[in-house]
Amino acid sequence: MAAAASTVPPSSSTSSPPQNTMSTHSTELVKGTHLFTVAGYSLQKRKGARHYIRSGSFEVGGYSWVVKFYPAGDTNEEGHVSASLELESNVVEKVTARFRFRVNGDTASEWVEFVAFTRGEGWGHPTFMKIETVESDYLTDDCLTLLCDVEVVKTVKTGATISRFITVPPPAICRHLEQLLESKEGSDVTFQVEQSEYDAHRAVLAARSPVFSAQFFGPMADQVAAAVGWQHVRIHDIKPAVFEAVLHFIYTDTLPPATTSWTGSHGAKRPKLSDVAAAACSKEDLRVMVGEWLAAADRFDLERMRLLCENTLCETIDVANAVATLRLADRHHCPQLKEFCMEYIASPGMLAAMMSTEGFRELKLDCPSLLIEILEKVGSCTMKLSASTMAAASNVPPSSSTSSSPHNTTSTHTTELVKGTHQFTVAGFSLLKRNGAGHFAKSGSFDIGGYSWAVLFYAAGEKKEDEGHVSVFLELQSTAVQKVTVKYTFHISGSTGISLLSVGWSDDFKPTSKRLGFNKFMDIETVEKKYLMNDRVTIHCAVEVVREKKTGATVSRRITVPPPAICRHLEQLLETKKGSDVTLQVERSKYDVHKAVLAARSPAFRAQFFGPMKAANKGAGGGGRCVRILDMKPAAFEAVLHFVYTDMLPPVEEEGFLMNKSASHLVNLRDAAVGCSKEEVRVMVREWLAAANRFGLERMRLLCENALCESIDVANAAATLRLADRHHCPQLKEFCMEYIASPGMLAAVMATEGFKELKGTHLFTVVGYSLQKRKGAEHSIRSGSFEVGGYSWVVLFYPAGNTKEEEGHVSVFLELRSTVSLVEKVTARSRFRVNGATAGSSPWGQFNDFTPSIKAWGCGKFKEIETVESEYLINDCLAMHCDVEVVKESETGATVSCFITVPPPGLSRHLEQLLESKQGSDVTFHVEQSEYDAHRAVLAVQSPVFSAQFFGPIASDGAPGGGAGGNGDGRQLVRIHDMKPAVFEAVLHFVYTDTLPPVKDLHFLQSGFSHRAKLVDAASGCSREDLRVMVGEWLAAADLYDLRRMRLLCENELCRTIDVANAAATLRLADRHHCQQLKAFCVEYVASPGMLAAVVATDGFRELKASCPSLLADLLEKLGSCSLE
Repeated sequence: MAAAASTVPPSSSTSSPPQNTMSTHSTELVKGTHLFTVAGYSLQKRKGARHYIRSGSFEVGGYSWVVKFYPAGDTNEEGHVSASLELESNVVEKVTARFRFRVNGDTASEWVEFVAFTRGEGWGHPTFMKIETVESDYLTDDCLTLLCDVEVVKTVKTGATISRFITVPPPAICRHLEQLLESKEGSDVTFQVEQSEYDAHRAVLAARSPVFSAQFFGPMADQVAAAVGWQHVRIHDIKPAVFEAVLHFIYTDTLPPATTSWTGSHGAKRPKLSDVAAAACSKEDLRVMVGEWLAAADRFDLERMRLLCENTLCETIDVANAVATLRLADRHHCPQLKEFCMEYIASPGMLAAMMSTEGFRELKLDCPSLLIEILEKVGSCTMKLSASTMAAASNVPPSSSTSSSPHNTTSTHTTELVKGTHQFTVAGFSLLKRNGAGHFAKSGSFDIGGYSWAVLFYAAGEKKEDEGHVSVFLELQSTAVQKVTVKYTFHISGSTGISLLSVGWSDDFKPTSKRLGFNKFMDIETVEKKYLMNDRVTIHCAVEVVREKKTGATVSRRITVPPPAICRHLEQLLETKKGSDVTLQVERSKYDVHKAVLAARSPAFRAQFFGPMKAANKGAGGGGRCVRILDMKPAAFEAVLHFVYTDMLPPVEEEGFLMNKSASHLVNLRDAAVGCSKEEVRVMVREWLAAANRFGLERMRLLCENALCESIDVANAAATLRLADRHHCPQLKEFCMEYIASPGMLAAVMATEGFKELKGTHLFTVVGYSLQKRKGAEHSIRSGSFEVGGYSWVVLFYPAGNTKEEEGHVSVFLELRSTVSLVEKVTARSRFRVNGATAGSSPWGQFNDFTPSIKAWGCGKFKEIETVESEYLINDCLAMHCDVEVVKESETGATVSCFITVPPPGLSRHLEQLLESKQGSDVTFHVEQSEYDAHRAVLAVQSPVFSAQFFGPIASDGAPGGGAGGNGDGRQLVRIHDMKPAVFEAVLHFVYTDTLPPVKDLHFLQSGFSHRAKLVDAASGCSREDLRVMVGEWLAAADLYDLRRMRLLCENELCRTIDVANAAATLRLADRHHCQQLKAFCVEYVASPGMLAAVVATDGFRELKASCPSLLADLLEKLGSCSLE
């Protein structure tokens, strides 16, 4: 029978976890103000009483409203203007709101107390103000400004949501091993089957098959390997397609798809032959194929594969193939399949039909022993049939069916207790209570035991008889045909703790009585004194549903198949160390493991063992027999190995969990073993999470996130948030944010040490400062928007001052980007620091109110331009740090979003020291007569050219334009041709510091480098033109090694010193080295008024005409566009 027809909802597993959910019902006042300007007042007044003017629609509280203004009154009472508020929205329930009117923001009417609006209904003041008063005091140029303040009682209800669970993907170990088989990475054996070859991994094969285990790692394995080797293994007496099925099962724990080659199908389920289309392969052909799979499974001792094949054959047994299937089962030791075939043949009416088949005749000749077993089975069935017949004659129900199909049937009756909890937060308790008895807040619906439920909360009691008490009920939302037996409990939590439980026990939830609970659950005074926090109260409802499930008798045509065992087999492989080919050392502990398994499961291990850098890693201790793992505790690395081999987190009961063979359950912090505190377990799981992130184990990371979610509390919420942010855990981060922002939590979390450690700031980098400064005062640069305190902000930076009065200074302001209403303000303060100056060097500004009319506050004379350029400017770049504190008002009280000083990055300084000290250098560059020691890894990180040269698929020992050799100490030697030593020094300086070198001393590698190139202030003895030529050579080198930032810095320096004499030469250089911005600047400069004639007269322009005629076309186009402008 279909589930829809059943009187009981569909069952869930008795082992399912409690269904914990939460929802919120919030009653709040949403405020808004609308400004309505009446122009031409006197003309409108002439139209007489009851003539009105409508404002534009405006929205408050999610509803649309309009103001109606009557210049000559709404009634016959002369001498007054009238005003009313009308609801425009189409609503099902009435909307509760109050309002008042103000004229020109000055005189205000009394609030109209809360009234219920329906669509098209208006409430207001018929005699709002005397016309005489309006015209004498408030009319300006025949215009009147009317402000309408509206406060709407808004009820917000969030549906039930599952609490404290991170979405974790299903185990992926089978998919990873399948990808390993397809990619052939780390394969160490090749099987030859007829003319086909298959690359595989001995460790995986041995873990899954006792036959392969004995062959590769048994007592005779070494002798066999010495005699014939394991490189090629011939498999006889088996078809290639069948051996493919064996490999597919070993690596995936599933049978391959039946209609196509398994190598082209991913994630296919086992074949169900009874449903296979005949187009590609007949049903009998598929049975033959599965029979061959079964024989192979028996040969290689793959127990689960054999049972899956038995199950498939059971599903399609019939008269024609029953005897053949029986012989197959007997030959390959399949007792369950054999027993099923016997029962089928011996069932009434079947024996005679099968005796006429060809298979039965062959059976008589080949397997006489089976005939005896069939006869014994027939005799047994005949006795049962006789007993059934006698029972029928004496009116006793038969003990078995007389159907021609097998008599194996099953039925089940299950009674289970399904538990769940729901947390319901009611915000705006006082407003709900004000509505009186009978008014309730309803939770979102939640599901427990297959039924839908809701909690009803009455702040002033359900009925008048409940006066002075709150009422709470559990309501059955689902339609139930029969009664539903439920136990339910309620309690309230608040500032002083948790209330005593109120327990109900009932079996009377029916369509006629779907709501049960407590009319006088608790007196209102107690609720308000002990449990109310920020006008919110939280109700906890625990529900236990007694659910019965009964399944009718069904015929059983299935073989008992054990669950997948691939994880257990790999775990045993880790314990036994069979076939291990690498040793990982963590501190003083060593672990023998299998590179292929690690690579299949972890992208980090795959890159290390089989990626482009594997050869380099061997020499550095990264790919040989022993590999050191740094910056990790042994216990954390053991957890990584346990997950890699089992797809599960290890148990937490004992430290040496690798020796615990029963490690089959997930960590549960709430049930941590005695002797290991909850906080210790949390610390351990945090280390696991960091390790999972390091090795790219996505599912392990999510399992750790889930475990941390389950035990989050006030004390650890901030620390968990930091951990989630550091290790890129968006779901855990979002959960922590919601937890901290939940009612009553923020103030408590802010008082913890963990919250005080939360750090951050906004960094705004101004690139091309001098070009921006040229645009003069009042020109500003805007930062990207950033969020603090729930509002969006930007930094405004004025390189030449905000106004002409601030000449000689830079100005900086903080601007509010978020939209706020006319009556709203955001209170905040800020401070600005240049290039990471310490917090003490820049004082905080005072708290200011950011409003729609004043959206920016800051410093008009922040710093003198001269100071900025002499002390803080680096490569024409300026870094601004903006610290913001926002006073945010909410129902949980004011909160401050704090940012503290972060020191400037030290990476460039550290790498500069590394270049100077030459520590760990592994390559020497020879440029003319000079040699430079460097580090291939650093070069590859900065330059795609060096990366490809040293670590790419066709990596060689050379470099662009160079040849390779070697030193006696094994250091790689690279010769660089067609480049000056000073230019290559500039390249190295940039690679290690991300800045251009100084220009006062070309041999800066010996003198140190502490200042950027500043061409306009070049030292005496080096002309400005010489410096331009040098920077041009740097630009060419940057283009050669694809150092984009170095090239742009050089472009910027050339831009700053362009003039008539060098404009054409600079244009040619920009075109040759693909510098689009520099080229555009040059073209614009040459095409500017009065410049072209002067540039045309230079030698550079004559060379331009001869060598780059295409650039002349660009100039003509620019001149044409300029003339049009």
